[in-house]
Amino acid sequence: MHRATCPPYTGSATTFTAGEHIDCFKKPEAWDGDALDGKQTTIANAAEKSAEKLEGLTNSLLKHSPTLLALSLVMGDKSEKWHTKFHAHLAKELRVLSKLKLPVEDIFLLFSDLFRLIVELFHSERASVHAIDDKVDSVERLTTIIWTSLKVHGLMQDFLDAKFKNHQIVQAAFVRFLTTKIGQNTAAALSSDMKKLDRKVTAVETKVTSVNTKATAAENLARGDRAVVSVIRGVLGPIRPPRPLFIVSQRWPSWLVVARAHNLPIAAAVFPPDLHRFFKPKSNLSWQTCESFTSNQWTPPTGVIGLIEGSIEFIKLYLRSFPTLRDCIVCVEPTRDFRQSFRYHRYRSGAEKFISSLGMSPAYRTHADFGGATSAGHVFGFGLNISASAPPIPPNVCRGLAHFMSVSLEGNFPSHPPPPPLASLPPHGVCYVDSSGALLRREGLLPCTKPDALILCPSVFSPQGYVVRKLSVAEALRVYSIPSSYDSALLSAFSTTANPLPFESSASPDILTSIAHHLWGVGCEGGAEGSEVGVCNTVSDEVDDTPTNDDAECYMGDTLTDVDGERSLLEEKPHAGLLNNGVELLSTEVHSSLRAGEEVSDDGDLTKQQVENIGAEAQGNIQEVMDQTKAAKADDASVPVHLWNDVIKEGSSPRRDRCSGCVDYAVSVLREWVLKIFWKKLRTDCIAHLRKKYGESWMDLPRAINGQPTKLGVEIQALSNIMWHATEANWFEYKSGSTLHYFRFPIFYQGIAKEGVRVFFEKDGPTSMRAQPPVADENARAVLRSKVGKVIKRGYLFGSGIRLRSLIRYFAVPKTDKDFRIVYDATANNLNEAVWAPSFWLPTVETLVRYVDAKSWMMDRDMGDMFLNFPLDRRVWPYTGLNLESLFDGTDEEDATILKMAGSHWVHWGRCLMGFKPSPYNSIKTAMVVEEVARGDRQCDENPFQWDHIRLNLPGNVDYDPSLSWISKMRKDGLIACDIFTFVDDERVTGATRELTWQAGHRLAYIQAYLGLQDAARKLRELSKRGGAWSGSVVHTISDVGVCVLTTEEKWKRFRDIIEKWRVRVERGDQKLDHKELQKDRGFCVHVCNNYPAMKPFLKGFHLSLEMWRGNRDAEGWKLPTRLHNIKEESDEDVSAYEDEEELHVDMDEVVLDQKLDEEYQSNGDTATTATDLTGENDQEHVEVLRAPASGETTPAKRFLDDLKALSNLSETDSPPVRVVRSKTVISAVYGFGDASGKGFCGTLGYHDHVNYRIGVWGPDEESESSNYKELRNLVETCEEEALAGRLFNAEFFLFTDNSTAEACFYRGSSKSKLLHELVVRLRKLEMDYNLTIHLIHVAGDRMIDQGTDGGSRGSLLEGVLAGKPMLDFVDLAKTAMERHEPLLDWIRGWTNDKSLSPLTPEEWFVKAHGIWGGKINADGIWMPLHEKKHQVHLWSPPPAVADAALEELLKARHKRSDTYHIIAIPRLMTPRWRRHGNSNEPLFFWNWKGKCAKCSSPVKAMEEGIFCANFGHSILGYPSCHQVWHAKCYECLGKKNGIEFPIKEMEDEEGNPWYKQAEREERINYGIAGAHVVMPFQCERCWMQVLEGRAPRVGDELLVACIRRVNLDAMTGQSKNTIKQHVNRMRRVLTFNEKYGKTPSFVPRGPLPTKDLVGMGTALDMIIYSLEAEGRNEKFVQFDTLRQIRSSATKNYDSSPQGVLEGTCFSKGTSKVRVSECPTQSEFFGVFLNGLEYRMGVTSKANLPVSIRVIVELLNRVKRDASSMEDDMEADQLYKFGAFVAVCTAGSLRGCEGFLADLSGLISNIGRGKNGVIPDKLKDDFDEDVAESLPHVVITLLGRVKSETNEDTHQLAVANTTRSGIEVRWWIEKLIEICRSEGRRSGPAFATSDGKLAPSSEFNAMLHKYLEEIQVQTTLIEDKIVVRESFGISRTFRKTAEARAARAGIPTKLQDKMNRWRSVENADGKKPRFVMRDLYAGVLAQMPTTWRYSYAL
Repeated sequence: MHRATCPPYTGSATTFTAGEHIDCFKKPEAWDGDALDGKQTTIANAAEKSAEKLEGLTNSLLKHSPTLLALSLVMGDKSEKWHTKFHAHLAKELRVLSKLKLPVEDIFLLFSDLFRLIVELFHSERASVHAIDDKVDSVERLTTIIWTSLKVHGLMQDFLDAKFKNHQIVQAAFVRFLTTKIGQNTAAALSSDMKKLDRKVTAVETKVTSVNTKATAAENLARGDRAVVSVIRGVLGPIRPPRPLFIVSQRWPSWLVVARAHNLPIAAAVFPPDLHRFFKPKSNLSWQTCESFTSNQWTPPTGVIGLIEGSIEFIKLYLRSFPTLRDCIVCVEPTRDFRQSFRYHRYRSGAEKFISSLGMSPAYRTHADFGGATSAGHVFGFGLNISASAPPIPPNVCRGLAHFMSVSLEGNFPSHPPPPPLASLPPHGVCYVDSSGALLRREGLLPCTKPDALILCPSVFSPQGYVVRKLSVAEALRVYSIPSSYDSALLSAFSTTANPLPFESSASPDILTSIAHHLWGVGCEGGAEGSEVGVCNTVSDEVDDTPTNDDAECYMGDTLTDVDGERSLLEEKPHAGLLNNGVELLSTEVHSSLRAGEEVSDDGDLTKQQVENIGAEAQGNIQEVMDQTKAAKADDASVPVHLWNDVIKEGSSPRRDRCSGCVDYAVSVLREWVLKIFWKKLRTDCIAHLRKKYGESWMDLPRAINGQPTKLGVEIQALSNIMWHATEANWFEYKSGSTLHYFRFPIFYQGIAKEGVRVFFEKDGPTSMRAQPPVADENARAVLRSKVGKVIKRGYLFGSGIRLRSLIRYFAVPKTDKDFRIVYDATANNLNEAVWAPSFWLPTVETLVRYVDAKSWMMDRDMGDMFLNFPLDRRVWPYTGLNLESLFDGTDEEDATILKMAGSHWVHWGRCLMGFKPSPYNSIKTAMVVEEVARGDRQCDENPFQWDHIRLNLPGNVDYDPSLSWISKMRKDGLIACDIFTFVDDERVTGATRELTWQAGHRLAYIQAYLGLQDAARKLRELSKRGGAWSGSVVHTISDVGVCVLTTEEKWKRFRDIIEKWRVRVERGDQKLDHKELQKDRGFCVHVCNNYPAMKPFLKGFHLSLEMWRGNRDAEGWKLPTRLHNIKEESDEDVSAYEDEEELHVDMDEVVLDQKLDEEYQSNGDTATTATDLTGENDQEHVEVLRAPASGETTPAKRFLDDLKALSNLSETDSPPVRVVRSKTVISAVYGFGDASGKGFCGTLGYHDHVNYRIGVWGPDEESESSNYKELRNLVETCEEEALAGRLFNAEFFLFTDNSTAEACFYRGSSKSKLLHELVVRLRKLEMDYNLTIHLIHVAGDRMIDQGTDGGSRGSLLEGVLAGKPMLDFVDLAKTAMERHEPLLDWIRGWTNDKSLSPLTPEEWFVKAHGIWGGKINADGIWMPLHEKKHQVHLWSPPPAVADAALEELLKARHKRSDTYHIIAIPRLMTPRWRRHGNSNEPLFFWNWKGKCAKCSSPVKAMEEGIFCANFGHSILGYPSCHQVWHAKCYECLGKKNGIEFPIKEMEDEEGNPWYKQAEREERINYGIAGAHVVMPFQCERCWMQVLEGRAPRVGDELLVACIRRVNLDAMTGQSKNTIKQHVNRMRRVLTFNEKYGKTPSFVPRGPLPTKDLVGMGTALDMIIYSLEAEGRNEKFVQFDTLRQIRSSATKNYDSSPQGVLEGTCFSKGTSKVRVSECPTQSEFFGVFLNGLEYRMGVTSKANLPVSIRVIVELLNRVKRDASSMEDDMEADQLYKFGAFVAVCTAGSLRGCEGFLADLSGLISNIGRGKNGVIPDKLKDDFDEDVAESLPHVVITLLGRVKSETNEDTHQLAVANTTRSGIEVRWWIEKLIEICRSEGRRSGPAFATSDGKLAPSSEFNAMLHKYLEEIQVQTTLIEDKIVVRESFGISRTFRKTAEARAARAGIPTKLQDKMNRWRSVENADGKKPRFVMRDLYAGVLAQMPTTWRYSYAL
């Protein structure tokens, strides 16, 4: 019996009993009677009256207390609201349960039990009021009452927040009720649905129990009283302690770690002050110290739960401050830290005794009990109010040090051999390598007493595989279970584990978390499956009859298949409603379209009979539409006029009933009359256009001058053409074709409407004038005559008198059984090769289904004469000629008429022709403009295309509704807006109603007619919700089911035939399969499976079988890992990598050409020729590319038959199944995360108020598998377990992973890895079995860390959702990049220099982004859009969930407006959905670039594999996008190929033998380096030609292209190959690490590069060309030093240019100057190019060599001898001058050019100085000026500018009169002066001719060679092998001789440098040497300690 009562419900009863009906629920009438009798109404009225009475009482009693008055009124309103909601919940449950045919008495018994539980809950709180003594103070009593009332209202609010159905009490009552009724077998009277439920639920429960039992038995190690398993599963709810926590800790506050992680209420925390820095308190808290606690400086809080941890002494000291032990949890720590606790067992026994003395039951818990990896254990005690007994130890996984130690930790660790293998798993404890106990094995635990112990750990850096090391601090944090949020602070504070870490002796947070969950967790179950099932994002919370998630839990039995796990897909038939990528797939028998008048069954599902009838009707409708479509394709098909007539008759949507004949006649007359008005209006507009453009007197202006038409003449001709086409048309058809009414187009697009879209030529146009071969087949000739004659009659093909340069061939290809298509082959004459056509986007079926819902209608229309509607660029006309002689010979009247209209047998195209590469792009671009006008003003209410706003229904938002589209255009009336979807010429108009759809289609047609575009009225299909084929798929919208997709009957039959054909062949044992046939069939199957993604994984057998012929495969066909072979293979298996791309297959005239086109080429004996690329990259000389076996046969893979059987079962239905892509019955969206590390894994799934988790560790077998496998397997098993538990049925599951490979494999539907592929198959099968939609989404690693699943894989429950944070906080699918990171917008504004730039809103994606900034109504009442100017910038920042929709609009906008700029910022989430809209070869980041080698055509898959042009994927200067990429070995020098030889220095040894590394050197010079493009601004030859010459390469540019290649190779050679490789490898590592953390790398994009030469390529080419053409003096080629001078000239030229002058500003400090310059020859690229050029050419040094000082002495003696013996004084004087020159240069250490600066006047004026000097006996090194003056010396005076000086100046050197070797310097100078005086000269150059002119250096050089050769012959002073004339010269021989002599004489280096100041200048690289000022201006005497000593030593 219970005291809890509630009279309004229980009546007069004062109590009620469990299991009995309460008064109001005894019978239905008692509860839900009329307004007078029903308790529901009575209680509602009573509640309302009570609220009114309460309001009156509170106003009178509490009028003096405003606060209490307001509070009381609010509580009254809340009470009334609670009753109303409660009654609504009961009413809804009554209806739902009644549909299940449960007895009403049982339902009301459930309500009684539910109400009893609620009343007891409220009564437990109210009881505290009754317990108050009446003697208590009234204030205290009132306070208690108010507080109690507030708590009860809090409980009531919990019900409201959970919407009753999700509250745990409500769910508990429902589960008990259902279990009881089934257990008592009272369900015998239930319907068949309930019986099925019983069986299926029992089967599921049995299966779950069986699986869990087997897993536990297999994995349970059962050591001691602990159950250690490999996987644990549990449910975590929020932790809600009844009172705030008061934490006191002697050391590390582990309880505080747990409390902060779970956001628990903290009253206060006391712990050591040195640890406060690691814990940031909330604003209302401050941490206390133990000293303040004990010194009474701070008052402890009351009414709290005490948590105290420390030693026994510490606890004794602080326990006295706690009011009672009953509310405390005590954790005893060792007296000192564990490192000093040598007797660990004594600590435990003492602690347990102490706990017992406190009246608590001791509980010993070890870290390993809870999945930890240390041997630490602690003793706990629990107060009686906390727990009567110690919380149990839950099952947990077994972890050791191996789970936390890294094998890639870098450091100087000693290497060690591997340990001996373990015979068996070690006991879960400390494990040593040997008995010495000195070294730990990582399989065991870390001893808590030796946390710095040495551990034997594997290492990738050890040659032996293992190292000996201690734990790093980062590893210690994980071992001790410290949350990662503390890493930053702790790692900065502690660098080693040698010293104690603060948390070593504290209890592990894992233990405390488990205790907290057990004591205070809400709905938590650890170690086992959780039983609670909640929902996240339900469809609707309204009270209606639609089954909700609560209902689905009861009747889901029919939908679960394969519950026993024994039946495979090969053995069972496909379930009728389950074959899709996550949502319902219906076969023909269960197709959910409704017949007229049929209703859905009461439970919301379709009955079997209804399904069969619906399916039959649907397939019949599809076949009818297909038949109509085929018939309408014929050119002579009739127009379904009745569709328009029906609309006129009914005034609404069309019907199939025919109008009466009189109405038809009246309408036809009306059309003829209106058509004449149309002609008249068009003529008026043409004239108005001429007046506006040429003035009112336009008729008086000349139309031709000198036989050439003027602009007016051309305009009149164009308008006449418009009028002629229009007047030849009838109401429905353009009998003579059409012309665009260009003057009616928006002003911005009138140019392309008139002249056509510009065609870009990549090379010169073709010049082939080969005649059209005669057609022998008369039938084919008749078809050609008819079709060609038709286009001539329509004025599309004509002769204009221009000179034709090339002819196009044409032939007929069957289009239907009775019709043909004419192919005009612009490839045969190489026209397509000469022009560029960009890729462009076309809509797919996903685009269509995104903007429709289950109620949408569809109309199919078609543009007539697609391509031919649109003008062709006049520059293409000469290359599109046709020769008509073989068809029209003029012998009959028809021929004559056609030739007259053509004007000649030689005609050309004036319209975009089919078969011309740019035609699709150009035509669709103009058609999009027409569509833009047709859409009109979106704000106009009369416009059927009007829409008001964009509705975003995004996953991740709280209000996400899975049954609605993620993005929709919404009208003002709340309906989905009408829209147009055009696939080339196939138009599909959609609308919310039949009438709106017809109006939208009507507007589209009349706007097209207004602008001159043909509407193919014969192809109009009747409005329907079950349209025909469009973009390769069929889409149906069914109101009660959803949006469905299927393929056509014809394709489905062909698909089934293909599967059956190959199944039969493989079953009978055929081992030779036709490769081409198999490849063709595989392509078709891929296309069909695009409509059924769940089938894609089973196509793997096709992929593998196609590759079996290559070999290098295992028995099942999987590729074996091998190195790269010489033969490159283009694998057909790679097709699987692109299966997620929608194949564009169109049933239309103008786009898709089948294989008959190729067959036509072959039958005619003609093949298309390809112009050889100028770079020669199409040459297959070195690499053979194999795409098919030579035999034409392959063998079947082992799994091929299994896959064929699976596909056969899945395609067993005769008609194509229907895939529901967006179901009306999806009841929930579930979010989950999965992560797997090297040792462990975790999965978390968020439900309404709890989290399901799955945590485990890998076994030895799985541990060795790849991380990709472990990640995907964890995700698959997480999904399977949740689905098997019934929590994912009919759900949309968003599963997040930090492994991008898992995401790619899932969306691709396949993998080249066998293991990964099988996991993908399991996921797809899961979708089929459980009617589940899975979204697998890659997220950053740091998000996985923050979310908590990463920590969960290590066993931590202290992070993210495992710590109680909401799951949706980590699901950012609805947030834009700007919302995630606000500074991003300012950053973009900064580099765009646009401060007003803002992201486009979703509404602006469809308007502003297309360049539309407004519009106005023209004179004809048509709204015309106004367009923004060119070069506007738009910023796109869509949420990831709808990024695909945004990018599709961007691609459309870009197609129309290529002159605008678009910046895209999208978070890197859900990338498979939107990245596919970009070119797969042009990813966003350069490190992801992939392409095909320009030479060998083999793939280049990564930046380190090849060399990419910096402009890869970009268009520069209006040229086509560049896609040039090479393998390093394929990027070779083009010199030999083009007959030129670039000079290469041939290295030889002294004997003339080639250097043994010469071949290796030449290979480095002539081939590229992989990855070089990431460290240099590399551009391909084509791009450089476009930049330098303004054009693409053409014939005749071969040599220039080869020179550009040579420059690029020299620039690569100029850098070390190893350095480039290191940079690339380092970048790859950075990329890998950043991907783990989800950070976008900071590397700068490679391109596009500027469109001008900023790196000196032009000058480099000048140097290369010069090296080829100029001849050297000593060798065949000029030397590098000569080429280098070209750079100097170019630099001077730039510096003197206007640009260089503007850059004249420089930075200076002292005499040093730095100037910033943009001179290309100063660039980094040019510098490395010079390095490479020097390396290639080498430097042939011809510098003068020194001679010995003895040779100089001998030379001077011979000169003196010869001069004295000569009879001719002039010759003698010349010899004396030469001798003086030699003496001066040698003694002064001068260059030859400096010797000629000797000044005669200076020599004469100083000749007397030092003549009689004497050398003292002891001469100091640093003598003073007096000593210097007394020394024997002679002064050499130089006058002029020497090197490095800017002005002429006088230089004086005092040298010794006679050197030690005997050089008589003074004698020679005196002799020189004597001769000069005899010539009458006293000034000027000393070494001059008799007339005073400077002596020629050549004469002195010749004299030097003459005497040295004599000395060589007559003495042994010069070796015989030396060539005197090449080795010696006056330039440097004397100076080098002096330097060599000084060095041998022991002259200090500093003294030598001071003497040779010019040498110092050279050594400073051109910088002025830093001499002291007095050194520069010192007198001769002051310099003599240098000059005299130096010269005297010679």
